[in-house]
Amino acid sequence: MFSQWFSGADRERYRTSLLKQRVDQVGSSLVQLRYASEVIRQHLHEWLRFSLHMEKNGIGPMPALGDDVVQQYLARRTKDLSASRSRVLRASIRILLGADQDGRFRRRIGSPPSTPAWFGSKTGGDRD
Repeated sequence: MFSQWFSGADRERYRTSLLKQRVDQVGSSLVQLRYASEVIRQHLHEWLRFSLHMEKNGIGPMPALGDDVVQQYLARRTKDLSASRSRVLRASIRILLGADQDGRFRRRIGSPPSTPAWFGSKTGGDRD
């Protein structure tokens, strides 16, 4: 599906990748969500790198985002990169691993709701 986004040896690696079906599903979601072509290209290439890493290390089909092997991969990939580039690489892997069977994923990392301490208490007298 996305073989035209790769060139040379990467095209064949993509075609034979163990994660090709997953990459196609999630990549299609990016297209449907109208992500910019350059952003899609970056994600596709990062997913191919991740897939090759998994194959070289004999890792099963789909590790969880919190698995040590994923965290080690991300630590190595983001070493000496800018904070911005590191966030993009982590987001790319989060999207790939966190997508459901149809390729849908959360667009942002969820965080627990927090209420600042000053919001819940009244100080300085009643001001109703």
